[in-house]
Amino acid sequence: MPEGTFVIAIYGLEAEGVRSTGSIITKQSTISQACMAFTPKGDISNEFLYSWYKKHGNVIGLRYAQGTKQQNLSYDILEKFKIRYPSLKEQDKLNFFISLLDTRITTQIKIIEDLKQLRLALIELLYSQSQPNYKIGDMIVQVSNRNRNEKKYPVLSVNNRLGFIEQSEQFEDRMVASDDTSNYKVVNYNDFAYNPARINVGSIARLTSFEKGIVSPMYICFNAKRQLLPEYLECFFDTQYFYHEMQKRLEGSVRLCLSWEGICNIPITIPTIERQKDVSKQISVIVGKISIEEQYLKMLESQKKYILSQMFI
Repeated sequence: MPEGTFVIAIYGLEAEGVRSTGSIITKQSTISQACMAFTPKGDISNEFLYSWYKKHGNVIGLRYAQGTKQQNLSYDILEKFKIRYPSLKEQDKLNFFISLLDTRITTQIKIIEDLKQLRLALIELLYSQSQPNYKIGDMIVQVSNRNRNEKKYPVLSVNNRLGFIEQSEQFEDRMVASDDTSNYKVVNYNDFAYNPARINVGSIARLTSFEKGIVSPMYICFNAKRQLLPEYLECFFDTQYFYHEMQKRLEGSVRLCLSWEGICNIPITIPTIERQKDVSKQISVIVGKISIEEQYLKMLESQKKYILSQMFI
Protein backbone atom coordinates (compact mmCIF):
# COMPACT_ATOMS: atom_id res chain seq x y z
CA MET A 1 0.00 0.00 0.00
CA PRO A 2 1.31 3.50 -0.80
CA GLU A 3 2.08 6.03 1.91
CA GLY A 4 -1.02 7.89 3.13
CA THR A 5 -3.50 5.04 2.51
CA PHE A 6 -6.28 4.83 5.10
CA VAL A 7 -6.55 1.31 6.58
CA ILE A 8 -9.12 -0.20 8.97
CA ALA A 9 -9.50 -3.59 10.65
CA ILE A 10 -12.56 -5.49 9.41
CA TYR A 11 -12.10 -9.09 10.63
CA GLY A 12 -11.90 -10.56 14.11
CA LEU A 13 -13.32 -7.52 15.86
CA GLU A 14 -13.67 -7.81 19.62
CA ALA A 15 -16.71 -9.84 20.53
CA GLU A 16 -17.45 -7.77 23.65
CA GLY A 17 -18.16 -4.23 22.52
CA VAL A 18 -17.17 -4.64 18.87
CA ARG A 19 -14.40 -2.21 17.99
CA SER A 20 -13.03 -1.27 14.60
CA THR A 21 -9.81 0.72 14.59
CA GLY A 22 -8.20 2.68 11.79
CA SER A 23 -4.81 4.11 10.91
CA ILE A 24 -2.96 5.88 8.12
CA ILE A 25 0.03 4.13 6.53
CA THR A 26 3.13 6.29 6.92
CA LYS A 27 5.34 4.38 4.49
CA GLN A 28 5.09 1.89 1.62
CA SER A 29 3.97 -1.43 3.15
CA THR A 30 1.68 -4.42 2.89
CA ILE A 31 -1.44 -5.17 4.97
CA SER A 32 -3.06 -8.38 6.17
CA GLN A 33 -6.33 -9.81 4.88
CA ALA A 34 -7.94 -8.71 8.15
CA CYS A 35 -7.71 -5.09 6.99
CA MET A 36 -9.32 -2.95 4.29
CA ALA A 37 -7.49 -0.10 2.55
CA PHE A 38 -9.05 3.09 1.18
CA THR A 39 -7.94 5.87 -1.10
CA PRO A 40 -10.46 8.71 -0.85
CA LYS A 41 -12.08 10.15 -3.95
CA GLY A 42 -12.12 13.77 -4.96
CA ASP A 43 -12.07 16.47 -2.35
CA ILE A 44 -11.72 14.62 0.97
CA SER A 45 -8.37 14.00 2.64
CA ASN A 46 -7.17 10.81 4.30
CA GLU A 47 -6.54 12.71 7.53
CA PHE A 48 -10.10 14.05 7.62
CA LEU A 49 -11.52 10.60 6.84
CA TYR A 50 -9.35 9.12 9.58
CA SER A 51 -10.60 11.67 12.15
CA TRP A 52 -14.19 10.93 11.14
CA TYR A 53 -13.63 7.18 11.51
CA LYS A 54 -11.99 7.59 14.92
CA LYS A 55 -15.29 9.07 16.14
CA HIS A 56 -17.71 6.73 14.34
CA GLY A 57 -15.74 3.49 13.83
CA ASN A 58 -16.80 1.82 17.07
CA VAL A 59 -20.46 2.70 16.51
CA ILE A 60 -20.26 1.23 13.00
CA GLY A 61 -18.69 -1.92 14.40
CA LEU A 62 -21.35 -2.30 17.08
CA ARG A 63 -24.31 -1.75 14.78
CA TYR A 64 -23.27 -3.28 11.49
CA ALA A 65 -20.61 -5.96 12.06
CA GLN A 66 -21.79 -9.38 10.95
CA GLY A 67 -21.05 -12.91 12.11
CA THR A 68 -21.50 -14.88 15.32
CA LYS A 69 -18.14 -16.27 16.44
CA GLN A 70 -16.14 -13.58 14.65
CA GLN A 71 -17.51 -10.10 14.02
CA ASN A 72 -16.65 -8.70 10.57
CA LEU A 73 -17.25 -5.61 8.46
CA SER A 74 -17.40 -5.46 4.68
CA TYR A 75 -16.86 -2.87 1.97
CA ASP A 76 -20.55 -3.17 0.99
CA ILE A 77 -21.49 -1.97 4.49
CA LEU A 78 -19.00 0.86 4.64
CA GLU A 79 -19.64 2.31 1.18
CA LYS A 80 -23.26 3.06 2.13
CA PHE A 81 -22.28 5.60 4.77
CA LYS A 82 -22.66 9.23 3.82
CA ILE A 83 -20.66 11.92 5.58
CA ARG A 84 -20.56 15.69 5.42
CA TYR A 85 -17.24 17.41 4.93
CA PRO A 86 -16.01 20.96 4.23
CA SER A 87 -13.70 22.13 1.46
CA LEU A 88 -10.16 20.75 1.25
CA LYS A 89 -8.82 24.08 2.47
CA GLU A 90 -11.02 23.90 5.56
CA GLN A 91 -10.14 20.24 6.06
CA ASP A 92 -6.44 21.11 6.02
CA LYS A 93 -7.00 23.74 8.73
CA LEU A 94 -8.93 21.30 10.89
CA ASN A 95 -6.39 18.51 10.35
CA PHE A 96 -3.55 20.88 11.23
CA PHE A 97 -5.26 21.98 14.45
CA ILE A 98 -6.00 18.39 15.49
CA SER A 99 -2.41 17.36 14.74
CA LEU A 100 -1.16 20.19 16.97
CA LEU A 101 -3.46 18.99 19.73
CA ASP A 102 -2.29 15.39 19.26
CA THR A 103 1.32 16.53 19.49
CA ARG A 104 0.60 18.45 22.68
CA ILE A 105 -1.19 15.43 24.20
CA THR A 106 1.78 13.21 23.32
CA THR A 107 4.14 15.71 24.93
CA GLN A 108 1.96 15.89 28.03
CA ILE A 109 1.98 12.10 28.37
CA LYS A 110 5.78 12.17 28.12
CA ILE A 111 5.97 14.86 30.83
CA ILE A 112 3.86 12.71 33.16
CA GLU A 113 5.90 9.57 32.47
CA ASP A 114 9.16 11.47 33.10
CA LEU A 115 7.81 12.76 36.43
CA LYS A 116 6.79 9.25 37.44
CA GLN A 117 10.28 7.99 36.60
CA LEU A 118 11.74 10.85 38.63
CA ARG A 119 9.56 9.87 41.59
CA LEU A 120 10.75 6.26 41.39
CA ALA A 121 14.39 7.36 41.10
CA LEU A 122 14.03 9.58 44.17
CA ILE A 123 12.39 6.74 46.10
CA GLU A 124 15.29 4.43 45.22
CA LEU A 125 17.80 7.07 46.34
CA LEU A 126 16.09 7.85 49.65
CA TYR A 127 15.33 4.24 50.57
CA SER A 128 18.77 2.84 49.79
CA GLN A 129 20.73 4.97 52.25
CA SER A 130 20.55 2.58 55.22
CA GLN A 131 20.28 -1.10 56.07
CA PRO A 132 16.95 -2.76 57.04
CA ASN A 133 16.40 -2.80 60.80
CA TYR A 134 12.89 -4.31 61.05
CA LYS A 135 10.58 -6.71 59.28
CA ILE A 136 7.34 -5.37 57.81
CA GLY A 137 5.35 -7.62 60.15
CA ASP A 138 6.77 -5.70 63.11
CA MET A 139 5.16 -2.52 61.87
CA ILE A 140 1.77 -3.51 60.39
CA VAL A 141 -1.49 -5.00 61.71
CA GLN A 142 -3.85 -7.12 59.63
CA VAL A 143 -7.47 -5.93 59.51
CA SER A 144 -10.37 -8.21 58.63
CA ASN A 145 -13.48 -6.28 59.64
CA ARG A 146 -16.45 -7.62 57.69
CA ASN A 147 -19.41 -5.68 56.34
CA ARG A 148 -21.81 -7.67 58.51
CA ASN A 149 -24.57 -5.04 58.38
CA GLU A 150 -24.23 -4.80 54.57
CA LYS A 151 -23.79 -1.06 54.59
CA LYS A 152 -23.71 0.62 51.18
CA TYR A 153 -19.98 1.36 51.04
CA PRO A 154 -18.24 1.77 47.66
CA VAL A 155 -17.10 -1.62 46.32
CA LEU A 156 -13.41 -1.19 45.56
CA SER A 157 -10.65 -2.99 43.68
CA VAL A 158 -6.90 -2.41 43.64
CA ASN A 159 -5.51 -1.55 40.22
CA ASN A 160 -1.76 -1.86 39.59
CA ARG A 161 -1.72 1.55 37.88
CA LEU A 162 -4.43 3.59 39.63
CA GLY A 163 -4.49 2.09 43.12
CA PHE A 164 -7.90 1.87 44.81
CA ILE A 165 -10.73 2.43 42.34
CA GLU A 166 -14.41 1.59 42.31
CA GLN A 167 -15.04 -1.90 41.01
CA SER A 168 -17.41 -0.48 38.38
CA GLU A 169 -14.40 1.29 36.82
CA GLN A 170 -12.15 -1.77 37.02
CA PHE A 171 -14.75 -3.97 35.28
CA GLU A 172 -16.74 -1.61 33.07
CA ASP A 173 -18.52 -4.32 31.12
CA ARG A 174 -19.88 -6.34 34.06
CA MET A 175 -20.72 -6.36 37.75
CA VAL A 176 -18.36 -8.51 39.80
CA ALA A 177 -19.46 -7.84 43.38
CA SER A 178 -21.86 -10.30 44.95
CA ASP A 179 -25.34 -9.12 45.91
CA ASP A 180 -24.46 -10.25 49.42
CA THR A 181 -21.51 -8.12 50.60
CA SER A 182 -21.69 -9.13 54.26
CA ASN A 183 -18.41 -11.07 53.93
CA TYR A 184 -16.58 -8.25 52.17
CA LYS A 185 -13.77 -6.58 54.12
CA VAL A 186 -14.16 -2.98 55.26
CA VAL A 187 -11.19 -0.71 54.53
CA ASN A 188 -10.69 2.75 55.99
CA TYR A 189 -8.61 5.76 54.98
CA ASN A 190 -4.87 4.90 55.04
CA ASP A 191 -5.51 1.14 55.10
CA PHE A 192 -3.52 -0.98 52.64
CA ALA A 193 -4.86 -3.88 50.60
CA TYR A 194 -3.56 -6.29 48.00
CA ASN A 195 -4.79 -9.26 46.03
CA PRO A 196 -2.34 -12.09 46.90
CA ALA A 197 -2.52 -13.38 43.32
CA ARG A 198 -1.80 -10.01 41.69
CA ILE A 199 0.77 -8.36 43.90
CA ASN A 200 3.52 -9.54 41.52
CA VAL A 201 2.22 -6.97 39.00
CA GLY A 202 2.05 -4.19 41.57
CA SER A 203 -1.53 -4.51 42.82
CA ILE A 204 -0.98 -3.14 46.32
CA ALA A 205 -2.26 0.27 47.40
CA ARG A 206 -3.08 2.67 50.25
CA LEU A 207 -6.66 3.97 50.44
CA THR A 208 -6.63 7.76 50.02
CA SER A 209 -9.43 8.49 47.55
CA PHE A 210 -12.22 7.22 49.83
CA GLU A 211 -12.86 7.52 53.55
CA LYS A 212 -14.23 3.98 53.67
CA GLY A 213 -15.04 1.15 51.28
CA ILE A 214 -15.30 -2.63 50.97
CA VAL A 215 -13.15 -5.10 49.06
CA SER A 216 -13.50 -8.74 48.09
CA PRO A 217 -12.76 -11.28 50.86
CA MET A 218 -9.77 -12.47 48.80
CA TYR A 219 -7.86 -9.25 49.61
CA ILE A 220 -5.32 -9.05 52.42
CA CYS A 221 -5.80 -5.77 54.30
CA PHE A 222 -3.62 -4.09 56.92
CA ASN A 223 -2.63 -0.76 58.40
CA ALA A 224 0.58 0.72 59.79
CA LYS A 225 1.43 1.00 63.46
CA ARG A 226 2.11 4.40 65.00
CA GLN A 227 5.88 4.12 64.50
CA LEU A 228 5.41 3.90 60.71
CA LEU A 229 3.89 6.60 58.50
CA PRO A 230 1.50 5.16 55.86
CA GLU A 231 3.03 7.54 53.29
CA TYR A 232 6.50 6.16 53.99
CA LEU A 233 5.32 2.54 53.70
CA GLU A 234 3.45 3.30 50.48
CA CYS A 235 6.66 4.54 48.84
CA PHE A 236 8.60 1.53 50.16
CA PHE A 237 6.28 -0.73 48.17
CA ASP A 238 7.52 0.98 44.98
CA THR A 239 11.19 0.20 45.60
CA GLN A 240 13.13 -2.37 43.64
CA TYR A 241 14.24 -3.78 46.98
CA PHE A 242 10.65 -4.64 47.95
CA TYR A 243 10.01 -6.11 44.49
CA HIS A 244 13.01 -8.45 44.72
CA GLU A 245 12.21 -9.47 48.30
CA MET A 246 8.59 -10.13 47.29
CA GLN A 247 9.71 -12.33 44.37
CA LYS A 248 11.63 -14.55 46.80
CA ARG A 249 8.46 -15.20 48.78
CA LEU A 250 5.89 -15.85 46.05
CA GLU A 251 4.24 -19.25 46.32
CA GLY A 252 2.22 -21.44 43.97
CA SER A 253 2.58 -23.08 40.58
CA VAL A 254 -0.14 -21.80 38.23
CA ARG A 255 -0.69 -18.48 40.01
CA LEU A 256 2.01 -16.99 42.23
CA CYS A 257 0.75 -15.49 45.50
CA LEU A 258 2.22 -13.52 48.38
CA SER A 259 0.80 -14.69 51.70
CA TRP A 260 0.35 -12.57 54.84
CA GLU A 261 3.32 -14.40 56.39
CA GLY A 262 5.35 -13.71 53.25
CA ILE A 263 4.86 -9.93 53.30
CA CYS A 264 5.43 -9.82 57.07
CA ASN A 265 8.88 -11.42 56.68
CA ILE A 266 10.20 -8.78 54.24
CA PRO A 267 12.93 -6.61 55.85
CA ILE A 268 12.42 -2.84 55.90
CA THR A 269 14.32 0.23 57.07
CA ILE A 270 12.36 2.28 59.60
CA PRO A 271 14.02 5.61 60.41
CA THR A 272 12.74 8.12 62.96
CA ILE A 273 9.30 9.66 62.41
CA GLU A 274 11.00 12.98 61.60
CA ARG A 275 13.06 11.33 58.86
CA GLN A 276 9.99 9.50 57.54
CA LYS A 277 8.17 12.82 57.31
CA ASP A 278 11.09 14.41 55.48
CA VAL A 279 11.28 11.56 52.95
CA SER A 280 7.52 11.56 52.41
CA LYS A 281 7.48 15.35 51.93
CA GLN A 282 10.19 15.25 49.26
CA ILE A 283 8.30 12.60 47.31
CA SER A 284 4.91 14.30 47.79
CA VAL A 285 6.19 17.38 45.93
CA ILE A 286 6.64 15.29 42.78
CA VAL A 287 3.33 13.47 43.37
CA GLY A 288 1.57 16.84 43.49
CA LYS A 289 3.22 17.88 40.24
CA ILE A 290 2.12 14.62 38.60
CA SER A 291 -1.47 15.23 39.72
CA ILE A 292 -1.47 18.73 38.19
CA GLU A 293 -0.05 17.46 34.89
CA GLU A 294 -2.58 14.60 34.77
CA GLN A 295 -5.43 17.06 35.25
CA TYR A 296 -4.07 19.14 32.38
CA LEU A 297 -3.87 16.02 30.20
CA LYS A 298 -7.54 15.30 30.91
CA MET A 299 -8.38 18.85 29.85
CA LEU A 300 -6.51 18.41 26.56
CA GLU A 301 -8.21 15.09 25.87
CA SER A 302 -11.63 16.58 26.69
CA GLN A 303 -10.91 19.50 24.37
CA LYS A 304 -10.02 17.15 21.52
CA LYS A 305 -13.09 15.00 22.16
CA TYR A 306 -15.32 18.06 22.09
CA ILE A 307 -13.76 19.38 18.87
CA LEU A 308 -14.18 16.03 17.13
CA SER A 309 -17.78 15.79 18.31
CA GLN A 310 -18.54 19.21 16.81
CA MET A 311 -16.74 18.39 13.57
CA PHE A 312 -18.50 15.09 12.97
CA ILE A 313 -22.04 15.27 14.27
